[in-house]
Amino acid sequence: MKKIKFVLVGCGAIAKAHLQAIAVSEHAELTAVVDKVLPRAQQLARSFQVSTAIE
Repeated sequence: MKKIKFVLVGCGAIAKAHLQAIAVSEHAELTAVVDKVLPRAQQLARSFQVSTAIE
């Protein structure tokens, strides 16, 4: 089965829970993290081994 690719938009309070759910799913893949504050997107992207962080 192909993985469903996700982009997380917004790194607010609930973002980490969404990222953890994607990380443990064998059917999901996180491809990018987007936030209006780039350092926040970069930090979460690094934490979940995602190479793309976008402002």
